[in-house]
Amino acid sequence: MKITLIGRPSRELTYLAKQLYIDQYLQKVITFRYLDVNDSRETIKLFFRLKKGNEINKLTNAVLSTYVLNSLLRKLSHPFLKQSSIEFAHHTSDKYFSFIASNYLPLNSDIYHGWMNYSLNSFKKISKKNPKGIKVLELYTIHPDSIRKIHKKYFGENTYFIFPSQKRDEIIDEEIEICDAIIAPSEFVKKSLNNLDDSKVHIIPFGTDCLKFFPKEKGNDFYFQEELVVLFVGNITYTKGFDLLYNAIEFLRNKKRKIKFKVVGSVAEIYSSRFKTIIKNIEYLGRIPHDKLNDVYNSAHLLALPSYYESGPLVAYEALAAGLPVIITENMNPLVENGKNGYFTKINDMNDVADKINRVYENRDWLVEASHYARETALKNTWEARYSNLIRLYEQLLKQRSEI
Repeated sequence: MKITLIGRPSRELTYLAKQLYIDQYLQKVITFRYLDVNDSRETIKLFFRLKKGNEINKLTNAVLSTYVLNSLLRKLSHPFLKQSSIEFAHHTSDKYFSFIASNYLPLNSDIYHGWMNYSLNSFKKISKKNPKGIKVLELYTIHPDSIRKIHKKYFGENTYFIFPSQKRDEIIDEEIEICDAIIAPSEFVKKSLNNLDDSKVHIIPFGTDCLKFFPKEKGNDFYFQEELVVLFVGNITYTKGFDLLYNAIEFLRNKKRKIKFKVVGSVAEIYSSRFKTIIKNIEYLGRIPHDKLNDVYNSAHLLALPSYYESGPLVAYEALAAGLPVIITENMNPLVENGKNGYFTKINDMNDVADKINRVYENRDWLVEASHYARETALKNTWEARYSNLIRLYEQLLKQRSEI
């Protein structure tokens, strides 16, 4: 079985590529940078030294110019397009990558696993040049039309938010039409594909590294201390439900609940002025390197993510692995079991978020049990488990193709 991967650099692509390489399934990776570096700058250094690093990089086409194009377009178009320059740059550079990727494509792979926004040109070429090749499309977020509907429903038409371009719909819809199978990380993502044939969509959750993220030894004193530590990790903005969460915590504090609010992440420009007015009431840690996050998870009692939309946030997987129950908007993470390793909240409902945090505050015995169950859940949903599910899907698709 020969497999080619096409898409943006991400933890899910990187882990999959490395495991496919170990098992000798990997034929080619086409992405923005090499997989054994952390960012584009390290890739450029590696490129100019004419040194390919480890063996997997010999199978990687790193389209570095995607980064350059995106940066140039944002700077050049900002005076005219203002905030819309971001979406313009992303959309144009994504189309550019899709075109370049199709020129690097091997034409004898059995499976072509591509990520949404980046695979259309490759999928078209495969359909013509290798009709037996199976095209698998991975969705990393909900359909852009659903994003626009959520924005308009909860934040109104005339907002500062950057809406996905309508042209993205056309690209993604064509990718969906032309592919043989679709991978969605959660039911929430699947439901954003209105009226799509269920048999074409396979829900395969993301995974996590349970060696990197793990619960440290804690005595009962930690769980039963009066002050509850609530953690938020992610982009600090309205659509992540950050303001909703902050207001819920302030509501509980006014009810004499002792709650510390720890926050990790970058502040979105749209939220910066609001953030300045509330920063004194939170413990803001800024951006934390990924390999340092386990200590942060272990300093908290629970993770709260009352987002308006999510694909299945990786930070929720990491928190569960570290033994943190997760409070999250219903249907946005397939690993969270309501009342067992976390709680679901209703979308855009501050009172419900406050109620779920208060339940944890008042029931520390539940917190101890939920923390243990959180870890057990993560151990069943590692990157290795996800890899096994993907291999089974590939084999199933190949078998179905051979029977036609």
